Amino acid sequence: MKLHIFHRTPLKYARSVRESFNEARLQPVTTDGQTCHSFLLKVLPTSKLSHYLDFYLNYVHLFEITQAHTELTVEANSTVTTPTCRAWPRPPRPPRWTVGACARLDRCYDFLQSSTYVEVGADLWRLALDATDGQTDAWQAAQAIMRYIHREFRYQPASTTCTRTCARC
Repeated sequence: MKLHIFHRTPLKYARSVRESFNEARLQPVTTDGQTCHSFLLKVLPTSKLSHYLDFYLNYVHLFEITQAHTELTVEANSTVTTPTCRAWPRPPRPPRWTVGACARLDRCYDFLQSSTYVEVGADLWRLALDATDGQTDAWQAAQAIMRYIHREFRYQPASTTCTRTCARC
């Protein structure tokens, strides 16, 4: 199957900003299940782009805009092909109690570390246990937590800054 993927992120700032430093992970990778034939990243205001592969072999495009601007638009165009009839095997769903062992795996380590922005206290543990009640595998538990956050949390503009953590957490 041939896919054309278009992504646009338009940003408008209330005030003029300077020195905007950005990373974008928008370029599809070529793997066993897909081939990326073309990719074009456009940034307005224009900026010099550079890129590297991160630890997980994703393309990371870097750009900075040093002139004052009130809008930023990032657009990516890609063409990807995938097999037309591929039966994707269901990934293994490890029991919840094995998640702790994942911290020893290189590919999981970054995702299981404590955050300096969220205090993991008794209240948060209770919330996680309640949100995942009845779930026996890690996948379903993660899905249950995401459903809980979607249902119970609301975005509040200006509730955090780069130096202040979330009051709810």
